[in-house]
Amino acid sequence: MVTRKVRLTSRRHFGKRLPHHTGRMIDAIVDLAPRIVNMAFRGRSHGKKPTWLAPALDFRFVGHDGDDETNLYFEAPVFGDAIPQQYAQGEIWASRPDANDTGFELLADLLTDFGSKNRDSDRFDRPLLKKFLELSPLFSETLFETMEVESHRTKAIIDPSTILTVTSFYETTPGPKRVKVYGTLDRIRASTQRFALIMPNGDEAQGILKEDDICNLQGLLNKPVSVFGKAIYRPSGNLLRIDADKVELGKKADEFFGKIPEGRTAQHVGKDSHARNEKGGVNAIFGKWPGDETDEQIEEALSRMS
Repeated sequence: MVTRKVRLTSRRHFGKRLPHHTGRMIDAIVDLAPRIVNMAFRGRSHGKKPTWLAPALDFRFVGHDGDDETNLYFEAPVFGDAIPQQYAQGEIWASRPDANDTGFELLADLLTDFGSKNRDSDRFDRPLLKKFLELSPLFSETLFETMEVESHRTKAIIDPSTILTVTSFYETTPGPKRVKVYGTLDRIRASTQRFALIMPNGDEAQGILKEDDICNLQGLLNKPVSVFGKAIYRPSGNLLRIDADKVELGKKADEFFGKIPEGRTAQHVGKDSHARNEKGGVNAIFGKWPGDETDEQIEEALSRMS
């Protein structure tokens, strides 16, 4: 375990005298970090986690201090120490974080993608964006201006503009779509149930086999297959992954499905969205605690914001 620091700044100079809402923010960070780790190792932020991953998800809040700024301290497992079996040998398919990383390195990387407005990032899916919005209550006139996340590689900042970006990503990410996809099964990874297809045009599509044991697909490696499941999209509308219910030997007639259907994105949020008034729009998110609402309720709220 190593210690990572989260630094908070405020106009009110709380220092070590934390406002009462900070406890819920700490809970949000401790809950968010395992989802980011799950996304990095398994390509999805939710769903049943394999038992081998549990030691990498043990995050603890261990204290705070500060005079002007507020410093929060968390203990986090180093992946190479927590799950050494995953790093015991090299991998042909690069699909795991660096052995020296913790969840806070991955959080900082995620924030870097938000800062660059990377709509094609593979570091988040829509459920993770929803969970991230639980941090929005931090940013109000009575609470904090910024949150800086410490990483052994860099430092990354969360501020109101980050929340605006995440909100934009959330509301423009296409919903899942039932698909049948044809391609050549190129790789499988037993520990994470992940696989990769090479499409007829040479593009790669990644997927996760949801229920069946992916080792049963070994006989289909380097053969044409048909995949049945849901296409999960990025905010750009490009494919993030396929959540597969079934993978079977492909037929000549299935070549028609040799292309990933594009997701239909809503119109991207423009600069005008930043100027929405205090009674609605994105500003209505600040000071609230989302997380208990359904996706349908969020969709309804976002439609009122546009």
